[in-house]
Amino acid sequence: MISRIWHGWTTRENADAYEALLRHEIFAGIVARRIDGFHDIDLLRRDHAHEVEFVTIMRFASLGAVQAFAGADHETAVVPPAARALLSRLDARSAHYEVRERCTNAGASHAATPLSLELGVFLVAVVLGSLGGVATSMLLGRWLAPATAATAALAVATTCTGAAHSHFVHRQSWAHLIPKVGVGAPLAYGVMRVVHALVGA
Repeated sequence: MISRIWHGWTTRENADAYEALLRHEIFAGIVARRIDGFHDIDLLRRDHAHEVEFVTIMRFASLGAVQAFAGADHETAVVPPAARALLSRLDARSAHYEVRERCTNAGASHAATPLSLELGVFLVAVVLGSLGGVATSMLLGRWLAPATAATAALAVATTCTGAAHSHFVHRQSWAHLIPKVGVGAPLAYGVMRVVHALVGA
């Protein structure tokens, strides 16, 4: 795990506008990029007498993921023009640290993901997986026996459901997941055929 740490400062007058820009536009834009290996980002604020200090801490799975976000010269700070206009000074380069260990308080209470949100994500994943299965059944049903087409459709539905879950929960891009579906669906089909053969025997 890599932590990317950056500092920026604003005048007291620009602090609230800069914080709002980060929270509602810049951070949302980073998440929307669906960068493989990007985990999360924290925003820290500290008010001083004549200025306000901001710190961002981004966590990535690897240095390659950092480069996907920042470019080949990954230490260069990524600061959009709208943000620069509100900053009075800033770090030109970000610092990167290898996370050696993270210790959490297992007994501490954490905000749980709302059950309605979990159910919503689950249902969306199931619907997308089912659509993939139906499309497979309609396509293969023209050339294969009904039982074979049904097994293939179930394999595709199962794999697509897992991929949809990874996309919505773990923020993995479709470009990264589709090749996995291409490998996982035939593997699932092969496993199902073996199970059918064993049960039938």
